[in-house]
Amino acid sequence: MTESVISVKHLTQRYGTGRVIYSDLNFEVPKGRILGLLGKNGTGKTTTINILMGYLRPQQGECRIFGERITEMSPATRARIALLIEGHVQYSFMTIEQIEKFYAKFYSKWDRDAYYQLMYNPQIQKSGETKTKGSKSGKNPEKSQFQAVIEI
Repeated sequence: MTESVISVKHLTQRYGTGRVIYSDLNFEVPKGRILGLLGKNGTGKTTTINILMGYLRPQQGECRIFGERITEMSPATRARIALLIEGHVQYSFMTIEQIEKFYAKFYSKWDRDAYYQLMYNPQIQKSGETKTKGSKSGKNPEKSQFQAVIEI
């Protein structure tokens, strides 16, 4: 039997108490496989990733990475996970400082100084402004710099 790196069982997620995003979602990702999530906007791709990364709690069901429940994932297991995504969890009501505090909790080797150097580096901000023009997200250039911190 092949070891599953990601295991999702009976995952059900809703927007608030209303519309169901998905119900009873089940899948396994064996070691050595690459998974791509495809679908229309609003079908739960980003929500699923945010659940798997531990940024959101599943409303129903269980998710495991390297055999550990995502709600109880050890720092050592979390350090084995890398995520590269076009956008990232960032809410328009959050400041740069609030975003930093939010993400720092998930990474045992978080480098606060590197984060702020990237956030306030004028050369990076200039390139970020160029990148965000025409971006489907339309997020403000200052916050878009945070993507560089996550991708490094």
